[in-house]
Amino acid sequence: MRTRIHLLVALSVAACSNSGSGSTVPGSGGSPGTGGSAPPGSGGSAGSAAPDAATIAPGDSSSPEDAAPLPNGGQEYQGIVNLVDPALVAQIEAVLASSSSTGDYSPVTQAFYALYPDEYDFLYLFLDHQPTTAESDATFVVANRPAIPGTGIDTPTALTRFGSRGRLKGVAGFQGTSSADSLPALAHETMHYWGNYLDPALGFGREKDYDYGPHWGLTGVYGQLGGFDPSSVVCLVPDGAKPPDCTLDPDRNEIDYETSAFTPGTNTFLGLVYAPLELYLMGLVPVSELPTSFPVVIDGRFDGTVATIAFMVGTGIGQIATSDIVSRHGNRAPAADSDKHFTAAFVLVTSTPAATDMLDRYVYYQQVWGAEVTSLNGWMSFGYHTGNRANMTTHIGRRRTSADPAPVQ
Repeated sequence: MRTRIHLLVALSVAACSNSGSGSTVPGSGGSPGTGGSAPPGSGGSAGSAAPDAATIAPGDSSSPEDAAPLPNGGQEYQGIVNLVDPALVAQIEAVLASSSSTGDYSPVTQAFYALYPDEYDFLYLFLDHQPTTAESDATFVVANRPAIPGTGIDTPTALTRFGSRGRLKGVAGFQGTSSADSLPALAHETMHYWGNYLDPALGFGREKDYDYGPHWGLTGVYGQLGGFDPSSVVCLVPDGAKPPDCTLDPDRNEIDYETSAFTPGTNTFLGLVYAPLELYLMGLVPVSELPTSFPVVIDGRFDGTVATIAFMVGTGIGQIATSDIVSRHGNRAPAADSDKHFTAAFVLVTSTPAATDMLDRYVYYQQVWGAEVTSLNGWMSFGYHTGNRANMTTHIGRRRTSADPAPVQ
């Protein structure tokens, strides 16, 4: 018989913060530096090493003669830009260290828009190190977003402090990765533009004594924002039985469950593509492609993950009906074509000019996420995560000139 195992899980190992209103809010998210296996059919080779600069085709980052120079030895390198300013590094560190709404990326984005035109949907800001003060591996902040019926996003956001005149959808900041063959939690943080903002009363994102914020929690969504694989749930007692045929522990009045590996706040470490519910919130699949319901652990508690196994405790497993989501929020309309094709900038922010090996690392991340190379240790592009229903261009573009509108201050 299996033995029930109690684990202390450091949620900060897989922690992100995000916000739907321009401030950072504690949550659980993707963990940079965590390897994953290639999704089935990826066609990518695991364990690919980052290429040297000579093997990377440069992007369209040519600058006219009157383009603003990059200060402090900053540099455009292949498809990314390296901004050099200790104060900007400290600002990102402050956001990652914040457990409340005190963090703000706007000084960094204002520095970016002083050099580049307002031509990006997402800005990804990267450190080259892992701050000892960080409480989050990454954070996402919404800059501009309309109300999106069907998603729980009922109020538009329009923040000018980032410098954009309305094009910028959101900003994500990341700690540095621990090695060249791990990818930051780009899929997870980008998904926070669309979710999870469903009514918490439905049951997503909460367990008995903990709120996972805009993540899936102990539900069977099994996506980038967490949740378990419903097909893998078994009882610990009787050993290997399937719910509802589990035995209640009479002393604790609880049932012990085992599943395949997951966490309530992120499945980035598993290399999963976006789940059907996540694609639905993005407007990329209709409600007809969702399951009729999503299992949820009643009075649940996450007991941790060991290798390929995770443990949960609760008093039973209920269901969140898809029809209840639609009844509460309305039907999510298909995304317009313009909301399927995105442009992002990869911005490496350092205190001194980054060395070539560090630049190469982030160029490779940019190429993977933008589908310019096939795979990095099984991590795939934004387009692959959507089932090629959407795509993202990730090369840094031209510099701003005197003819471009000035950034909003």
